[in-house]
Amino acid sequence: MDFQFLKFIHVLLAIVAVGFNASYGIWLARAARTPQATQSYVLRTIKFMDDRFANPAYGLLLITGLFMVFSAGIPFSRLWIAAAIGLWFVLVFVGLGIYTPTLRDQIRVLESEGPGSEEYQRLAARVVHTLEGAVRARGYAPRHQPDRHRDDGHEQREQSRAESHGAVSSHTSASGRA
Repeated sequence: MDFQFLKFIHVLLAIVAVGFNASYGIWLARAARTPQATQSYVLRTIKFMDDRFANPAYGLLLITGLFMVFSAGIPFSRLWIAAAIGLWFVLVFVGLGIYTPTLRDQIRVLESEGPGSEEYQRLAARVVHTLEGAVRARGYAPRHQPDRHRDDGHEQREQSRAESHGAVSSHTSASGRA
């Protein structure tokens, strides 16, 4: 599969996953002072978006990322690859191990005890802190290193192409002499 297409899909999936997660805070803030039925609807909508869009996008991020690494022949020993995979596992653990069960409990407690209960407030704070931490951690994720997947002759071909189009070589002085 074409590397550029994989990268496009990978970035699109990251936008969907992180974008949906980042929007949950807006949903929660807007619903905080609404009637219980509205709060329940908002929490169930967040759960739906997380289960059907964000979480599958995170899963596909791993798959497209691995395909890019394999197709480019980049070793997994590169720090930025290992760090990205490690961060992915941490975020999946936080999402599936902490956030999703807490959101499920928050919905249950809201519907049984109401939004004023101490347990609901504790769970709501935990959801907010988990979301903040996950979005911040994703902000520190290693980004794709530009053109590191190319072979050694790539730079020479690019320079030859630039020179043939009238560009000045980086090895040429301003006066035009080498």
